[in-house]
Amino acid sequence: MKTPTKVKGLTGIIDVAGATGSIIALNKDGSVSEWGGGEAPPQEILKAGSSSIIGQGNFHSFAANKEGKLWSWGLNRNGQLGIGENVDKIMPVNEVKQITGVVSVSGGDGHSVALDKEGNVWTWGSNEYGQLGDGTNIDKNIPEKLTIIGKK
Repeated sequence: MKTPTKVKGLTGIIDVAGATGSIIALNKDGSVSEWGGGEAPPQEILKAGSSSIIGQGNFHSFAANKEGKLWSWGLNRNGQLGIGENVDKIMPVNEVKQITGVVSVSGGDGHSVALDKEGNVWTWGSNEYGQLGDGTNIDKNIPEKLTIIGKK
């Protein structure tokens, strides 16, 4: 069994997200740091004031600012970054343009999901098992808003 250890160099952390590949941390100043994937120590990847929420999937990550604009980075074989192409991106420079007002974001193994401030659910990425909830098994590399049955 391993003993938990404090991550050196991080202070003021208000949220963390981890999945296969890396861990990201949101600082109270709005900066985001990342570590893992063979890289150490934590590296700042988004500057202060840039983020208010974070989320992760397996080998892909997200950050959104206080206006709810969403950025993504990491592996993208199934379109899980939501940027309209299936090309991996190392740094979070790709604004996911289809969604605004993001209040929560997460991912799984090749797919992603976000909630906007209006209560809409958006999904994209791998859909091999119908995990996007759109009634198909077709991968999507841009976010699509789900139609929730029974929602008025």
